[in-house]
Amino acid sequence: MKKIIFTLALFMFAGNISYAALPPLYQGIREIKAIIEHQEFSENLGSHEVVMDIVRIEQGYLIITNYSHMIVEVVYLPQEMSGPGQFELIFNNPVSIK
Repeated sequence: MKKIIFTLALFMFAGNISYAALPPLYQGIREIKAIIEHQEFSENLGSHEVVMDIVRIEQGYLIITNYSHMIVEVVYLPQEMSGPGQFELIFNNPVSIK
């Protein structure tokens, strides 16, 4: 009986872990992927531009291309339950560097 209770408690605990916040590395990957796949990303940058660098800054990310740079703000949303951080993206107009 003790083994059954222990096993049930272990599964309940393990289930709660699966909803925990993502480690910073994976949260960052999730944010960058969302930026690159967002429609505004391709609308703001020309198809002729090449992404040279993506730098994490205080407000979000600085996207540097061969012709311009653009700041994408990451706004974290409040959450009632644990889980991956929910966020919205705000795309600022690109600034020409040439």
